[in-house]
Amino acid sequence: MSYLHAVITIANIILLALLVYYFYQSYKDVKSKFALGLVLFALVLLLNGFFILPMFYEIFTPSHSCPYDPYYTAAGVFEFLALLILLYLIRE
Repeated sequence: MSYLHAVITIANIILLALLVYYFYQSYKDVKSKFALGLVLFALVLLLNGFFILPMFYEIFTPSHSCPYDPYYTAAGVFEFLALLILLYLIRE
């Protein structure tokens, strides 16, 4: 298991939880379908974050080593940066 991948994925889950919170607050104020769509979009990404946690796939796969760990870690870094940008734009 790549500990860096686990840390980045947990950070992404935290950012996604913040997005869900902000989108839900926006939905409560506006009550638009678009705002509800943003909430659902962020929830789906949040679920994806839980499923790509290294601890999750180590529990459910027979082989405990994944040859793609470096690529998953790099993808997690890019996702983290994208989520930071999105949070920055929402907070403006």
